[in-house]
Amino acid sequence: MIAIQDQVIDTANYQKYIIRRSNYNDSCRQCHGASETVQHITGACRAIAQTVYINTPMIKYIYYKYKPQAVLENERFKLYWDRTITDKTIYNNRPDITMLDKQKKLVYIIDIAICNTHNLTNTHSEKIAKYTDLSIEIKTQWKITHTKTVPIILSSTGVIPKSLHHKGYREYNRGCKEQLTIDAVVMNHAVKSKTDIHTMFVDYQKAFDSVPRGIFQGGALGPLWFCMALNPLSHLLNKTNAGYTFTNNSTQYTISHLMYMDDIKLYAADQMLLSHLADVTQQFSTDICMQFGEDKCTVMSVVKGKFENNSYTLETGQTIEPMEEHDTYQYLRFRQSRQIRYKNIRQELIKKITHRLNLILKTNLHARNTIKMINTFAIPLLAYSFGIIQWSKTNIRKLQRIINTTLTKHRKHYYNDLYYCSQKALHGRHRSFLSQQHVYKIKSNEWLKRGELFSETEGFMLAIQDQTIVTRNYRKFIMRDPNQQNDLCQHCNLASETIQHITGACKSLAQTDYKHRHDQNSIPDRYCHSNSHNIQSTISEKLSKYQDLAIEIKTQRRAQTVHIVPIVLSTTGIIPKSLTQSLNTLHTLQKKKMPHH
Repeated sequence: MIAIQDQVIDTANYQKYIIRRSNYNDSCRQCHGASETVQHITGACRAIAQTVYINTPMIKYIYYKYKPQAVLENERFKLYWDRTITDKTIYNNRPDITMLDKQKKLVYIIDIAICNTHNLTNTHSEKIAKYTDLSIEIKTQWKITHTKTVPIILSSTGVIPKSLHHKGYREYNRGCKEQLTIDAVVMNHAVKSKTDIHTMFVDYQKAFDSVPRGIFQGGALGPLWFCMALNPLSHLLNKTNAGYTFTNNSTQYTISHLMYMDDIKLYAADQMLLSHLADVTQQFSTDICMQFGEDKCTVMSVVKGKFENNSYTLETGQTIEPMEEHDTYQYLRFRQSRQIRYKNIRQELIKKITHRLNLILKTNLHARNTIKMINTFAIPLLAYSFGIIQWSKTNIRKLQRIINTTLTKHRKHYYNDLYYCSQKALHGRHRSFLSQQHVYKIKSNEWLKRGELFSETEGFMLAIQDQTIVTRNYRKFIMRDPNQQNDLCQHCNLASETIQHITGACKSLAQTDYKHRHDQNSIPDRYCHSNSHNIQSTISEKLSKYQDLAIEIKTQRRAQTVHIVPIVLSTTGIIPKSLTQSLNTLHTLQKKKMPHH
């Protein structure tokens, strides 16, 4: 399959132009027309269009042995399969599927095509344009409000366009979560109403490798072919009129099965109906060369609230064993018996999330990549359970504490709860500074979005901003440590040892750490770091400080204009709006090549 995708198959074109056999005829050996390339063989040769292209084993099984009826209809939908739609003569009036949604007065025109990779976009556009006239005619004749053309396009070499993932007419499909929701409704109804219910979990042996599909093992189209091969089974099971019947909001429903890929669950009101559904499933599976994995299948029978041992015997003589009362079966990743084991699953999920979180936090990824990994590798475990597993506020708070503790253990997290910190006078001070009119909030937080620091450094910076670093002042007045009698700075012994004092007001650090920080900047003589609450006053001081110097420079150097450009930053990362103006001034001066006075 990879050789086909990379076009290194030994075609006539490959022999002539790649291996450079100049006398070699590169015409297709089937149609003797176009050049024999991989694209031509897989999707453009007219000689094999009506034979090889439609004669794969999978297509024969679906469209010849189990061809659906030309018209299918229920209370809401009406579906036409490969049928001429309108009486009026329109050239393109026979799409693969036409489906009418009676409630929404909406018609879906569905057409399927397998084309060459370079034609994906063109084929999609062609399908849309092809049925424009038919759409107009349907609106007029059927008195329909809207029509929607849904092209299902695949590449013959396995390239899948983004348009395929729009899910066509199933705009609100949630995949296996939808299956789990339906299953939970059915099983909860059976438990609460104390109704008899019989179910069978069916799984196949080597599912994707069993269906004859005419493509190589591991090919990108394999799962799609598999789903298409199993799709007629759903129609056959619905035709049996067997299943489990229940009423919800005065509406009666009957469900015979749920199917997601190779995971099938059958439902019935008694054992005889369940055996009938299993017989239909087994016969169809045999026809498409698939076999039950009896060790992965099981039967559950609940009669009058108690489990019964009802097994099912396959045609091969092997037996599908019944479930005992304390047994569980993992269906779509969640273990269940009569119902989903909510408590056990919550515990398992918390354990898995914590394990994955520890694995991620042990890496040396930068902050942005760490968060991306957490959102990609850990959070989906939790998100998948939402809507299926019942999470109370207590459960969520417990999980939040575990995550916070894990982050703190790996030195990525320095405070307990940002929301509660924001309500406190000390820990909410940084957020208060960000809300002030003179502060450029977006630029002040931009370093967090860039995520170029290590997680530990980023966490330490946030701890400084929220003033949760254990200084002497913090230990004495916040932690109320009885052993901390003195809160004076350990360096100068003059002022209280707070974050503001350490980062920008300690005289003992002025000629060492502050000077080193000052000298590292690109404009050392005019660059100033101040505390967050001193930004405005520091800017005003800088402007007034150099007024006399500005007058003197004008006089001595005969300058027309002198710009005083204070560049002031907060030691905790607060950026004033005036900084942008100052930098713009410098940029303008540089463009005009004016002297930097």
